[in-house]
Amino acid sequence: MWFAFVAAGLALLVASGLYARRRIATALAELGVGPRWVRAVRWLIAWLLFGFPVVMIVAIVASLLLGRSTLPRFDGLVAGWLLAIPFALASLVIAQATLWLLALDLAALFVRRPRIRAYATIAIVGAFAIYTPARILAERRELRVRTHRVGAGPATLRIAFLSDVHQDVHTDGDRAREVYALVNAGAPDLVLAGGDWINTGPDYITAAAEAAGTLHGRLGVFSVRGDHEHFAYRDRERSVAEIERAMHEHGVQLLNNDVRWFEHAGKRVAVVFLGYTYIQRADRATIERLLASVAGAAYTIVVTQILYSGGTFTGSSSGLSGFESFQIELNTWFWISGVFLVVVTAGTWLFVQSDAGRVLVAIRENEPRCEYLGLNVSRVKTLLLAASAVIASIAGYAFASVQMVVAPEYAGFVFGTELTKSKPLSSNQPSTSPIDCFVSCGWRYWSSWKRSSIVRRHLTKLSAPAGRPGA
Repeated sequence: MWFAFVAAGLALLVASGLYARRRIATALAELGVGPRWVRAVRWLIAWLLFGFPVVMIVAIVASLLLGRSTLPRFDGLVAGWLLAIPFALASLVIAQATLWLLALDLAALFVRRPRIRAYATIAIVGAFAIYTPARILAERRELRVRTHRVGAGPATLRIAFLSDVHQDVHTDGDRAREVYALVNAGAPDLVLAGGDWINTGPDYITAAAEAAGTLHGRLGVFSVRGDHEHFAYRDRERSVAEIERAMHEHGVQLLNNDVRWFEHAGKRVAVVFLGYTYIQRADRATIERLLASVAGAAYTIVVTQILYSGGTFTGSSSGLSGFESFQIELNTWFWISGVFLVVVTAGTWLFVQSDAGRVLVAIRENEPRCEYLGLNVSRVKTLLLAASAVIASIAGYAFASVQMVVAPEYAGFVFGTELTKSKPLSSNQPSTSPIDCFVSCGWRYWSSWKRSSIVRRHLTKLSAPAGRPGA
């Protein structure tokens, strides 16, 4: 099923890339750039956006036909700087600029100023072309540690969680040890990990295991399998076996669909290591068996790499949390929302009363007649939908910023990333919910590109009082 996600991503990349390429070329021609230079820019954009995927697909197919044991990698310095990094930067720029270009196209329907439109197009793309690498460079070696405390009390169970180190030529052993030193500085009782210790290929298995061996926890270091644990060789079982063996030799237990028990303040704590990635997913029977085996635990933690649907298994709906937001009081948010609503409502009313708005009314009342008169009805509808999407995205962004959680009840999709739910442990009664704490990896690629040696992972240390462990 993983190939469906890859195919969908490539389709979106191609569609947005071709659209942005056309808009940029049209803008340059409008500003008087010669045909030869416009053609060169079109080829450059095509190479930046599509060169790396094409080369990668051809190399993988050739490797499969030749029967190689490993798939080709593009994490070297030459391939990275010529293919991977330019592709990543171009993709990020186009992804951010596309919605603005669509909004600009909508405005151009009613304000016909081709030269202003051309300048605006170049300004939008140029702004993101400067902003994206600048932010990457500014945050290149930034590592954020989030600490959460559940309850209050002198006796605590300190649990550190980290994930997606992806050790390779860009994130080497020294950088990984810097991260692990921060974990050790917190003196955790238990270290949990979401997997993805390596990037691809077998070259860094031993180095990743040696670096991970520097992690220390009083109760041990445990990890679930990540999707990249399957990428060392074409034979996924061989990949997982070699990585598990190397990790075990250095004191890291790499578990899959297994349970470990720990004692804390006289209570039994169960940790379920659920194998759930887009490469290999535990079936429902396995999940129910694992949860049934920990029914008597005073506190239950589930560690997994990815969980696409968590409502049935976690006792609560999935949701994205822990992201950054603005430090604004709730009353201020209400004022912002009110002003935004008034502005949008007033703007919509003025728009409907304008000549452009009457065009929309005409389309609503008699669409065939508008087409007969030469109006491109489909284009108007598409741009109107894009403008509505821009307004909805701004509203959704503000809503998520004040709620500090994005859940399926709000957005209509199911994607579990991080869910924490605690209960008092003053009694030995089993939990009424199958899971007390769910921990999954959360990694951010929006403004940080891994190939530029950016390590920006979620590292969580949680504390809890006696009788109430944290996770």
